[in-house]
Amino acid sequence: MKGLILFALIFSQILHAELINKIIAVFDDQIITLAQAQRVLDTLKARKTISPKYAEKEAFTLAEIARIQIESFLIRNKLEEMGYIIDDNQVEAQIRDTEKRLNLTRDALLQFLTTNNMTFEEYFDLVRQSIEHNIFSGRVIEPLVTITDQEIKNTFYKKNIGDTTFTFKYALEDFYINKNDISSSQMNQLVSAAKNQKTGAALPAGFTTLTTNNLGNVTEDTLSAELNNLLKNTNEGEFTNAILIGDFYHVFYVQKKDLVESEIFNQAKDRIRMEIYIKKSQDIIKLWMEREASKHFIKYFPTE
Repeated sequence: MKGLILFALIFSQILHAELINKIIAVFDDQIITLAQAQRVLDTLKARKTISPKYAEKEAFTLAEIARIQIESFLIRNKLEEMGYIIDDNQVEAQIRDTEKRLNLTRDALLQFLTTNNMTFEEYFDLVRQSIEHNIFSGRVIEPLVTITDQEIKNTFYKKNIGDTTFTFKYALEDFYINKNDISSSQMNQLVSAAKNQKTGAALPAGFTTLTTNNLGNVTEDTLSAELNNLLKNTNEGEFTNAILIGDFYHVFYVQKKDLVESEIFNQAKDRIRMEIYIKKSQDIIKLWMEREASKHFIKYFPTE
């Protein structure tokens, strides 16, 4: 009911100005008009060089521009709740830092904006939004993103799974059973039996002779080609599929998996961490926006 009353008040305020057919979105007591969204599209080229959110894709629809603006409102509201209010002095300081970093005079900046059909006021507001987004990312989203070393390693191995120049060393735990102690129909239970034995859970029927042996650290040159291939396709912290070695079926738990030439991994680690962070943060931001949007009156209208 509160939302309907607010909606009615907004409409009554703008009806006399004949703007009702130009509204494309409403956020609480704020409106986004078709003309405002079109203006963003008209200055999109310049915005891409200033704000990362406009560099995410080549082109945007009017509806997408409205969504971006609504998200900016949500971020600003959240920061205000946390006590972060970006005033004009902070924006001006950021602009001066940019000018210094790019060795630009204010006249040169204004000329750039004029060439790209953008006013200084529009640029000023965009810089404010960028500052707010950076604080939002650092204070709200980043604490929610966790990245483990194991995730980084597994991502690296998946990206380079076909590279035969990499040599690995492993810390392995071996679970094995004589091939005569289980039937062919029990083979698909062997990995589950190994997992149960490691966690102390009850073993499936027929696996009472399953034995465990901690092999410690081993390198590729001590393993068969078949086992090497199996281990290269298994992530750290996972169990391999079963493999027959002699008279025994084996399942290996990969406790650790490292490159012998660790500098190769170290060179890629920061890049991979950033890739994982971007993917996870995007997922978290989407959920965060959905949750915060439910706390406000938001309505979209057709843009055509």
